[in-house]
Amino acid sequence: MKITALVKIANECEIIESFVRYNFNIVDSMTIISSCCVDNTLRILRKLIKEGFDIDLIEETEIAFEERYIDNKYLKRIADKSNSDIVIPLDADEFIGGDGNPREILDKLSPDRVYIVNWKNYAIREQDDFHEAFIPKRLMYVKKNYPGNRETKVIIPTALIRSSEIVMTAGRHSAIGKHVATEELPSIKICHFPVTSKEQYKRMVYEERIKVIIRHTLGNSDGYHKFRQLELLQSGADFYDVANDYGLGIEEDAKLELEYDPLDLSFCSPGSLELKYTDLIVVDAFDGVFKTGQLMAIKSYNLERDKEDDLAKKTVLIFGTGIGEDKLFNGCPENIVNIRAYIDNDPGKQLRIYKKRLVIPPEYIRFFRYDQIIISTGKFFDEMYSQLIELGVPDEMIGTAGYFFDLID
Repeated sequence: MKITALVKIANECEIIESFVRYNFNIVDSMTIISSCCVDNTLRILRKLIKEGFDIDLIEETEIAFEERYIDNKYLKRIADKSNSDIVIPLDADEFIGGDGNPREILDKLSPDRVYIVNWKNYAIREQDDFHEAFIPKRLMYVKKNYPGNRETKVIIPTALIRSSEIVMTAGRHSAIGKHVATEELPSIKICHFPVTSKEQYKRMVYEERIKVIIRHTLGNSDGYHKFRQLELLQSGADFYDVANDYGLGIEEDAKLELEYDPLDLSFCSPGSLELKYTDLIVVDAFDGVFKTGQLMAIKSYNLERDKEDDLAKKTVLIFGTGIGEDKLFNGCPENIVNIRAYIDNDPGKQLRIYKKRLVIPPEYIRFFRYDQIIISTGKFFDEMYSQLIELGVPDEMIGTAGYFFDLID
């Protein structure tokens, strides 16, 4: 039995290492989809991949994260192109729990039905130890009478994905397919840690209010809970009350009941939960909102460039804005390609306009579509090349001025 987790991420640097190290005691591999991550989450994931974790890290270039489309696209891809037997869709704040060792339960599942499991929601408290970096050891109280505990999640055998045209609903709460049997699985819980600190929570709700503007395919009620949370925060309501309600329906006059019920870690391999990258946990609500605003501006920039570019020509990003770039097109017409943007490591040049194009930091490459990245200088070629490879750019999409001459008829 091979189990794959299908994971979508946003800005998760505070929880992502805890998530990966814990859940790999249960799953064999992860397919992780990133769209608009602008904190250190991807840096942490790349370090974990270097350690040997079987993670397929995929960066979708669209800034608008169309959750349902992305979920179902990669659900089918896992079923068609991997040897996995079961897919467990997760968010980065969800940890697989159960009665004893969850892996032993999952190994016994039948491949002919979708399994329905419940959320188990954890609370944030003023008394929590915020110096504890491993999140399940920081947040150890369950919301006992919380309506969100009735929310369901799905576990799907890949055989059904291939044969029954299964489609997951938004939020991974249910799945629809041809003549698909379902079975409740009370021995498994998806343990949910949605709020891990004040800064993380503030960043999340403020960023969501910005990002939702371009997510025009959302349903009428999608995301309502986060809108409601922001309204309550701005009204001066108690932070812990607002964060623990999470917009899922605690009555105004009801008191949330908490129960000490820490996530069971007893089955985890010795040493498997030791965090190594806590220096990369930098959570700043203002910085998150600022960078999300930048991404929205980049979205607008790309839409304008789409109108002006010649769709019949290749689109390139050019790495460098110095002397080498000035000579890049010597002997070759500049209009042979669409120059979408320039890349530069100099913070003083980033997010400014150079030759009527935007200059971006290297880590923003993933928010652009391109056919090739052209390194403009020979002097720093090796350093620039290594940086692009580190960022996940395939070798075949990195070139020099020779790329332009190959395009000349």
